[in-house]
Amino acid sequence: MNTKVIKRFSTVETFALLLKHREVMFRVIQASDKYHGNAIPEMEFLRYVAEYQQSLSQEVAKEVALVFDSENLLQSQILNDRKSTSGAIKLWFNSSVIEVFRLCKISLYRPLTATSLKATMTPIWSILRELNENNLSITPGTEDYDDWLGEISHRITELLGKIKANITKLERIGDSFQSDLKSESLELTKVKFHEASRLYRREIEPLRIFLAKDTRYEQGDGIHMTLETLTRHFALYGDIESQSLMNRFQLQYLDMFRPIKRVADSVSVYLRKTKSAIIEHNAIESAFCIIRDAYENTLSSDKRNKFLSLKDLVELGPTHPIASIGRVTPYRLEKNPSFLNTVFNELAHRNASAVDADNDGFLFEETVDKATSKKLRHSMRLNSWVEGFQWPMGQDYIELAYETLKNDWDGFSIPDLLEIGGKLHTFSKYKIILTNEFKSIEDSNHKLNYRVRLLKPTSSSPKAAQ
Repeated sequence: MNTKVIKRFSTVETFALLLKHREVMFRVIQASDKYHGNAIPEMEFLRYVAEYQQSLSQEVAKEVALVFDSENLLQSQILNDRKSTSGAIKLWFNSSVIEVFRLCKISLYRPLTATSLKATMTPIWSILRELNENNLSITPGTEDYDDWLGEISHRITELLGKIKANITKLERIGDSFQSDLKSESLELTKVKFHEASRLYRREIEPLRIFLAKDTRYEQGDGIHMTLETLTRHFALYGDIESQSLMNRFQLQYLDMFRPIKRVADSVSVYLRKTKSAIIEHNAIESAFCIIRDAYENTLSSDKRNKFLSLKDLVELGPTHPIASIGRVTPYRLEKNPSFLNTVFNELAHRNASAVDADNDGFLFEETVDKATSKKLRHSMRLNSWVEGFQWPMGQDYIELAYETLKNDWDGFSIPDLLEIGGKLHTFSKYKIILTNEFKSIEDSNHKLNYRVRLLKPTSSSPKAAQ
């Protein structure tokens, strides 16, 4: 008669034997990740154990049965709980134990998604809010101070280790995608493309963003800005040791940005190349099917079908037919007077700003009408006068310009004052001072109502320097 073995191992003995037979725990972790938690169905767990025992001797298989017995796992704190949910018994494994076995196999590291990364920052953000609201002790050496400092250091260190491990995992997985696409079947290429796309979207890009220096989230600052804030806090508290620790943490996080960016760039290039390869594969396969069907139509008993029919190849063409384009008419320069006058007027206006007004002529002047030529010359002369005039500071420059030019300039008119004011506004050596005084200037043809403005030298002008 068989008797039930009741021997139990201690926690240390159990853990040592779990490491010895770690392949079972690896399958447990894969299953728990599939179910998005640390719980797996007990029947599935027992199947893993039974399959593992098949290749073992009777004595070792007995040892495996003892160590993986659910009562032993509960007693040694490997299991947190064993209970029935939704009609099935499930086992809840201790998360600390699971994390140790993740260290043993790099592919089992828990993915750091955008959600999990922000979740790891939540306790740190919470402590920072408490600090800003003066709800925590800021006196180094007190128990409360040491408590929140220890919690922050633990969270930052734990996150640092997780990120390093994930970058190593992503580097290895990223390298596996870089095989020669030509040596793979289309189906395998599609599977790898889907895996790479999911990895990039779910793990690589969120981690690259997380490690960027200027990252911010709705819930709080990214890791670098958070560490800078903590550094400033410790400087204010006079805690030089903790301030130095935060600086070292920041350098370590900075060092991890380059490798994750390299992985992101590598996988991004792979995705682009693979997408192009899949499109080419699909296009070639589709074209082959169309041509093959067209060829099979030539094998019928109808002797008239000796050649491929163009109607059977229509699908090889564009989806939307392209209208034929006639020969482009050579460019001809119109020689009628109105066309030439428009062209030369435009050229003259474009060249006017770049021409010295002291010159006797300017480019294309001979091609414009006399009225346009006169206006251009007047404008050029006016701008030259504004640049060369010695403007006194603190005077109404509109009135001054009017009194100076009204009797000495042929063709001067009140509208020219607007051009003078506009020109002065472009000078970096003058600053325009707006006053609350209003004046009017009037002659037989025009009237100008304006607000008095004064000139003042800027700090960089020669007059100001004097």
